[in-house]
Amino acid sequence: MKIFTGISKAYTFKGFAKKSGIRPDTSDFGLIKDAALVVNKKGEVEWIGKEKNLNTKIYPFKTTHLKGQNIFPSFTESHTHLVFGGDRKKEFEQKINGKSYLEIQKSGGGISKTVKDTKKESIVQLINISQKRVTQFKKRGVSLLEIKSGYGQDLKTEMKQLKVINSLKGLKIVPTYLALHSFNGDKDTYVEKVLNKDLPKILQEFKKLKRVDLFIESSFFDLSDLKLFVNKIKTFGLDFCVHADQLSSLGTSLKAARLGAQSVEHSVFLKDKELKELSKFDTVMNLLPAADFYLNSPYPKARKMIDIGLKVSLATDYNPGSSPTQDLNFVGLLARRHMKMSLAEVFCAYTLNASRALGVFNKGALVKSYCADFVATTHELEDFFYEVGADIDLKLYNF
Repeated sequence: MKIFTGISKAYTFKGFAKKSGIRPDTSDFGLIKDAALVVNKKGEVEWIGKEKNLNTKIYPFKTTHLKGQNIFPSFTESHTHLVFGGDRKKEFEQKINGKSYLEIQKSGGGISKTVKDTKKESIVQLINISQKRVTQFKKRGVSLLEIKSGYGQDLKTEMKQLKVINSLKGLKIVPTYLALHSFNGDKDTYVEKVLNKDLPKILQEFKKLKRVDLFIESSFFDLSDLKLFVNKIKTFGLDFCVHADQLSSLGTSLKAARLGAQSVEHSVFLKDKELKELSKFDTVMNLLPAADFYLNSPYPKARKMIDIGLKVSLATDYNPGSSPTQDLNFVGLLARRHMKMSLAEVFCAYTLNASRALGVFNKGALVKSYCADFVATTHELEDFFYEVGADIDLKLYNF
């Protein structure tokens, strides 16, 4: 048992959990003043309440005094491409001069460049640079981190990326095999190879891998590939997410939800008529506004999504090209300013709903039996997701 006392304000997010992340509001913060927290040996919340009600006979253990800090559930970063070599700095100037994402890709840049750069790096080099990136997320209060492969286009490099992901330390990490990201040569031949040859070998090598992803977009993969993909992974009992409707409207978000996706990523060009249908499913809408900022594209219709009852999560989409940032504060600020999300909606999106986008249902609230990972800070909740470049002190406690 671990006991934390001296907590000025404990924001439990109990209401977010009670509502399953649907239509969160300020009343759901679950504020407890002058609080104490008891964490059991499993790293779960055993008890939380006012410190004066802490039963020291039941919990006679050494306590950690937090000296009047405030606490709230730690963040989950649910969409990153963190393991990569090289950079794509020169492409930013091309974007400023009007070149589109697809034009850069077709000229040998974009994902194709990162694939080449990642292949050049040794596994030791990738581990070293990736571990530094993990540490940066930890400093920002992230305790659960999703990391995708996808910069391989061949079995050897994809396995190299997954080995790197499995070697990273300091946080709880959810590895995702981004099976279909980009390709060279004939698309149908490539899809057949990945699904029928590479995927079984990867699952044999990485037995803890439970989650896969694919990128559906014009000039990449299409809805017929999505159907083949889902039919194949269901035979292995895998969970999946889909990069959907990021650059154009293909109806991918709705199609993926119907097929049972844990989450759909981006959903920028989602049509209004698809929203009501999407609300029938448990699929989380994982929105990535930093990518929209860098690509100078429209932002997702978060306000309409939330109002209609969809679960919305947020993530950085950290990658070297379309979203080269690890700044959660920036993502939340964009969500508030450009997607009209309230502070409560942003906190719910980056904690409870982000965890559920990864299939983790006991995280994102400080309530009994939930994961007790939390952030301690001298700042108020209102200080988050407001100031560009804010210097917010915080410390992550993860168990």
